[in-house]
Amino acid sequence: MSPDPFKPNPRIILFAALPQETAVVKRRTGPWKRLSPLPCPAWRRDAGNRGLLLVETGMGDRRLAEIFKWAVSGEGCDLLVSFGFGGGLTPGLRVGDICLCDRFCRWDAERRSIAPEGLSTDHGRWMRVLGAELSLTRCIDVTTPRLASKEEIALQLDPLTRHSPTLVDMESFALAQLAREASIPFLTLRSISDELGHELDFDLSSVADEHGSIELRRIARSVLGRPALLLSLHRLWRDSRRAAASLGEAVATLVDLPARQLRSIAGTSRVSSWNVERDQTV
Repeated sequence: MSPDPFKPNPRIILFAALPQETAVVKRRTGPWKRLSPLPCPAWRRDAGNRGLLLVETGMGDRRLAEIFKWAVSGEGCDLLVSFGFGGGLTPGLRVGDICLCDRFCRWDAERRSIAPEGLSTDHGRWMRVLGAELSLTRCIDVTTPRLASKEEIALQLDPLTRHSPTLVDMESFALAQLAREASIPFLTLRSISDELGHELDFDLSSVADEHGSIELRRIARSVLGRPALLLSLHRLWRDSRRAAASLGEAVATLVDLPARQLRSIAGTSRVSSWNVERDQTV
């Protein structure tokens, strides 16, 4: 799966979970062609000297392995990008901040702790190149297999992230692991959609279908049952719009980089193991 040094046009696969995340990228970088029939919503764009595949997976990691296998088969992949919203786990992260994640760990929901086996990538060159155009924060990513309290996860971070901004999502660790197994360069861009003190007072999975996609009819049903949710939903909508705007700018900046530069930097972004417990003892 490693990039062919004689292949001039890089193929970039962009993974996101939600329609709000893919929609803003399509608006900023289109036109895109919808593909069908497929295991999930997906779009293709041949942008001159690069090929782009945009994939919408739904929340969580239940179908990621299946979708990943489909996406990389055939034409391969020179760079796998996980992008989308993230929840802030440290006080300094604000709604709309763009985070470049270079260390990944898993939240063990049963043990209520961070698993010791982590993953990492070298994003030094990405920080320099993208940081020339964007305001970026280098972050640790905590991936949870299901929705969990940010406050509870945050209590387990010290001393792991005493000096490191940290966010939570539901997909990046699983994608980093798949990229490592396939020897594909990997990059994660996340936009903060909710800050540490902002907890959802409802179960987001209750408004999603079996594939992890948000459904309006389920949202309406939840609001009818609990009218007080309107305030939470309004804040979520408002902050998501702000996060989506900065996310679209970040992904557009990435895919618009010169093809030769994309291939060169991608080659430095291999995923390797990271011993989380060793960092905690430093």
